[in-house]
Amino acid sequence: MKSGNVIVLWGRGSKGKTQTLNLVIQKLLSNFHATLLKGTLSSNIENDCCIVLKYKNRKIGIITNGDDGKILESKFALLPDDCDIYICASRTRGSSCEYINTRFSQNAILWQEKWSVTGGENCVDCLEQIQKQANDMQALGIIEAIDLLYTII
Repeated sequence: MKSGNVIVLWGRGSKGKTQTLNLVIQKLLSNFHATLLKGTLSSNIENDCCIVLKYKNRKIGIITNGDDGKILESKFALLPDDCDIYICASRTRGSSCEYINTRFSQNAILWQEKWSVTGGENCVDCLEQIQKQANDMQALGIIEAIDLLYTII
């Protein structure tokens, strides 16, 4: 079982979990003075990555993909065991959820549901832009969750 807390961005497939977690990484590095310790960033916000950051003297391991438990298992194996906080994506059910539940203590898991935007025919043109804004706001919310977790760990 991994020590540390985990923030799981939890949601259905193709709803922007990877993009949102990449925004978390970008914001931590650009706006919140985090430093990259391990891994390679992608220039495309839709590509998955597995990295370790230093933020406020804590280690944060971030995995942007989490479509199934096997992927999570292989990515978590790339992260050090001494991260203070892990952040990953997960589907709403199935092997990715099972993996998180078996790897972390239940009181160390923060499930955060992925915000998604839907609308009728009249909204089709603006849905993509609204979803991008929702991803951006949720990324800031995840950073706030990190800061709050720091006050209790």
